[in-house]
Amino acid sequence: ETWRTCFPVDLREPKTAISQTIEGLSHGGSSLWAKVDRRKGTWGRLTVGAMTRLLEVAGDAPVYLDGRGATPALAALVAAAGGRLGGAAGGLRGAFDHDPLGTLAADGALPWSLETSFALMADMVRWTEEHAPEFRAIAVSTLPHAKAGATAVDELALAIATGVEYLRRLEAAGIAPEVVCRRLRFILPVGRDFFMEIAKLRAVRWLWARVAEACGVAPDTRAVPVHAITSPRSLTIRDPWVNILRGSVESFAAVVGGADVLTVLPFDSAAGQSDELGRRIAVNTQTILREESGLDRVEDPAAGSYFVERLTHDLAAAAWERFRHIEASGGMASYLLSGAVARELGEASASSTGRQHPHVRGRRHGRRGGRLGP
Repeated sequence: ETWRTCFPVDLREPKTAISQTIEGLSHGGSSLWAKVDRRKGTWGRLTVGAMTRLLEVAGDAPVYLDGRGATPALAALVAAAGGRLGGAAGGLRGAFDHDPLGTLAADGALPWSLETSFALMADMVRWTEEHAPEFRAIAVSTLPHAKAGATAVDELALAIATGVEYLRRLEAAGIAPEVVCRRLRFILPVGRDFFMEIAKLRAVRWLWARVAEACGVAPDTRAVPVHAITSPRSLTIRDPWVNILRGSVESFAAVVGGADVLTVLPFDSAAGQSDELGRRIAVNTQTILREESGLDRVEDPAAGSYFVERLTHDLAAAAWERFRHIEASGGMASYLLSGAVARELGEASASSTGRQHPHVRGRRHGRRGGRLGP
């Protein structure tokens, strides 16, 4: 596969998660994004037995966890489930996706102190390095920043600054940068600006390779996988069928940009829980890109395009300058805790709010009716 088709799974109820996993794999999915509802009490039903069953059903399909503050607890469940699978933890594929700075940005708080979160991160890196070499421990996600109004430059700068903060903290814990690169992945949303999003995915690889090179990481270890997700901000409750078109354009941009894993959000997910039709169309969107458009037969489709190459260069240069500013301010953790990120993204969101970028006139004036939910 050129990229993995990843479908979301709701972990609020283990039976639902297992049935959605079976459904997604039967429809053509090849990996799953297991999401936990962080509302109080809604993930407490997860047990070692339920996690073991989920991993059994997933089989060879990678399981990427989205637990935010609950990630260390989910990691413990996975480790215990791996033991129950008869020592098969070494064959597990996926990621814990521990991202304390991303969780702090999204939720405004962590279940533990930041120092404890970094200590838990070091434990996860060591465990995966020793017991589950195909399982990544850390994620750098710009989803919270994009939801708050971040531009592509903002996303790239914040992503690289977060990754460098994790490198610094883990190196202090005795973990080499090369090991961190083996345990890290990026999660980026793909929005409505087609060429900008292609350039963003290409730029994040170039920027991280530059950081890894500066840290003395070997060339064959510098590259980290990128998980692209169609933008939640693009979804509308009114006229929901338009979301299918938006998801198609965004997923096409993600593939051309070189995403290693791609999740297309179901067109009806803006209203809450998606139904079987929404989940099936989300997977089928990628199947069409792969089987009918032939995008899996082209390596780096945007290579050689002057416009895309120039846009990638300009985007990376602007993001690098912004990253240097964050580093000069004390690093990502200090920058986030100072409120600078929230303040700057609030200003960016305010400047972009309005009607200056409608896709079609219906973006401003939707059809009457056709609304999801009650």
